[in-house]
Amino acid sequence: MSYENEIKSWRAAYERNLQAQNSWLSITGLHWLEEGDNVLPATDCSGLNASPGTVTLEGDQLSFEPSDEALAAHPELAGHAGPLELDGSGNSQRVTYGRCSFVAIQRLDRFAVRTFDLDSELRRNFRGAAWYPINEKWRLQGEYHPYSEPRQMPMTNIVGQVRDVPVPGELVFTIGDEEYRLLPTTSGDNFFVVFRDETAGSETYGAARFLSVKAPDEEGRVTVDFNRAYHPPCFYTPHATCPLPFRENVLPLRIRAGECLPD
Repeated sequence: MSYENEIKSWRAAYERNLQAQNSWLSITGLHWLEEGDNVLPATDCSGLNASPGTVTLEGDQLSFEPSDEALAAHPELAGHAGPLELDGSGNSQRVTYGRCSFVAIQRLDRFAVRTFDLDSELRRNFRGAAWYPINEKWRLQGEYHPYSEPRQMPMTNIVGQVRDVPVPGELVFTIGDEEYRLLPTTSGDNFFVVFRDETAGSETYGAARFLSVKAPDEEGRVTVDFNRAYHPPCFYTPHATCPLPFRENVLPLRIRAGECLPD
């Protein structure tokens, strides 16, 4: 497969994932929870025009009690009554009623409910992402410079929360005669980079873009391919809690590659 077709295939898969069931485009709300009972907002979904029920927060324990109206429209909700257990990623099991659903999430010391609708306006009207033309000059060969041990660095998300994340080293590459460095975190076996450049706010999403970089080879070489740069979920929905770039990852140049703002 040619490089151009490889990037086209990757972009097509990215767009399919965006529009998949219960994807970011299906999200309709993010509701932060207070201690005690939290009545979920009313929904117009699959015969239910009322609140699906109440989520109770007691310390770090969550439970769900369906409303009478919800049970009448969707008796299967009775099977979800009781504790909402969070997994290692801070997400609960999905509570589904017709085409709608919700999950409880934990972000640091706060809890929220994220609601979904398979027929959301965003998902229904999505016609694909906007991209810069594929340009192989933005497929850069670089080096991975590992630290002797990972450094804990504060990462802020778009709702203002800050948490320390491990940074294992630096991705070093050259554009023209200038050397640049990006600080990655890890995602599985690969690196994950949150960056911003001088296209932000005018040609690309103002907060950041994301980039996945494969692990280095045995000689420490990496490929930093900005043709695969993409917008975070916060570009598509206000109901996400995306990370923002380290100040070291704000690049003083225009990277016209990857996902961009639509015309």
